[in-house]
Amino acid sequence: RRVMPRLETRRVGGRGLAEEIRDANAVIERMNVPWDALFRELEAAAGDGVALLAIQPDPTSRRVRIAGEARELGAVLGYVERLEAREGLAHVHLLGHEMRDAAPRPVAFTLIAQWTGPR
Repeated sequence: RRVMPRLETRRVGGRGLAEEIRDANAVIERMNVPWDALFRELEAAAGDGVALLAIQPDPTSRRVRIAGEARELGAVLGYVERLEAREGLAHVHLLGHEMRDAAPRPVAFTLIAQWTGPR
């Protein structure tokens, strides 16, 4: 008679199997972000004078953090308004901005939005 090892108690690389499965599921969730839909929402709200530098979606909380630069603060505020008007985004908030002496886009900004688009 053969005895099979119990997977629940087996340790993998010093970590439990449940922890390995949890980590694998987190990677799968990040890989399954519908990037096309998210980029379409961000591009549809784009306007002159704003350049996006980083887009960091969090699939678990369905939030997206965006960093960018703009020619002027008014362009940033206009971008926030256009994002808020998008059907796939809600609760858009400007987290901060910084006026710099860098041309052609002296305003650095960071904002966050709740992503309501498809999963």
